[in-house]
Amino acid sequence: MFERYERVKPCVNWVAGCIQQVFDVRKQGEPVCTLVKTLIDCKIATLEQEIQQATARKTMLETHRTSWATRPLDNPSNVRVCSLIEEVSLTSNCLDAI
Repeated sequence: MFERYERVKPCVNWVAGCIQQVFDVRKQGEPVCTLVKTLIDCKIATLEQEIQQATARKTMLETHRTSWATRPLDNPSNVRVCSLIEEVSLTSNCLDAI
């Protein structure tokens, strides 16, 4: 029954594609609510995954912040702009979270 909804996951982030799927199913004379429920389930799963990833990045950044609490600031005449940036990017590649 759900074979025709195999395209659901790629469409979850593309609202226009989802709307088109709804209209396509409706045009075929089939109930749309099953597709809508599936789309919502997929979106919820995607959001849960994104929340877990964001929480992990937040925890990592909080760990860095705590470890830096008593660290002296870099000398402005130093070649490095800020040594903390290197530390974050080397350990976690989480600068995209900033």
